[in-house]
Amino acid sequence: MFAGIIMVAVTGLLWSMIGVTMSAAARKKQNAWDIMRLTSVCSLVFGGIMLGTNPAMITSVSGDVLLKTSIALIAAGTMNILGVLTMHRAMQHGHNGTIWIICQSALILPFMLGVIVFDEQVTVMRIVGILLILGGMVMSGLFGESGGGEVGGFVRGRRWLIPALAAFVFYGANQCLANLPSYWKLPELSGMLRAFLFQVGSVGVFVALLPIKRIPFSCKSVKPALILAFTAMIGQYFLFYQGLDKLATVGAGSIGFPITVGACIIGFEFYSMFIIREKTSFFQYIALTLEVIGIVLISL
Repeated sequence: MFAGIIMVAVTGLLWSMIGVTMSAAARKKQNAWDIMRLTSVCSLVFGGIMLGTNPAMITSVSGDVLLKTSIALIAAGTMNILGVLTMHRAMQHGHNGTIWIICQSALILPFMLGVIVFDEQVTVMRIVGILLILGGMVMSGLFGESGGGEVGGFVRGRRWLIPALAAFVFYGANQCLANLPSYWKLPELSGMLRAFLFQVGSVGVFVALLPIKRIPFSCKSVKPALILAFTAMIGQYFLFYQGLDKLATVGAGSIGFPITVGACIIGFEFYSMFIIREKTSFFQYIALTLEVIGIVLISL
């Protein structure tokens, strides 16, 4: 179990680079669509190469298992990209740290999925941990705005709220769908194949919308896209799904996403506070502390 916790926590820190990149893109007025399109293609090509060198990762999987896993993970990849793009829209108009936390509060959905649908054990520590994480998110959301006018070059108001809530829904659906294969306990299903199917869904969004969303390629997108692709490949192909499986085998699959997202939130909050120096209130520091304690408790 400890190895699984470490793997998903490291994945969460890597995932914080998504928020960092989208935040930078919003501030620099870079095109998030172009960045995520290139990132998804690079990750998909990498996965295809890895599977091509070891075709047994595909041929050893039965047809029915491959079908239901493909449906779940391709849909998860689709939801993830939609979440990233709507989050970027929100970040163009509001406090980045607040928006990031609202989006990532979707972690409660896979936790509920594990408890309600798959009858996972709920301990007092885990309940308290989830409540602390959610309490920290709510506190950060309430006190994330520092007043009217402009802060850090962003126009304030509530134009960010609808896309932030939409991203919450997309991320929640992504996390529930991506977690399903771990509950199905399919030892023949490799993390490499699952990560590849996830990227198929991500690329599928851009292909499906190509007729109505023609965004030209920009050289400015290469650097952030390669950074995202590198972190995504390490996290998804080598750590995340393997970590979820280790947790699910000991009846703790429901804490996988809360730990991942909690670590992700902490990573981005440090970026928000100390790198781009968004104005941070005393209550936001308390919120961050609550989130750290919550992660520790659900890991016990």
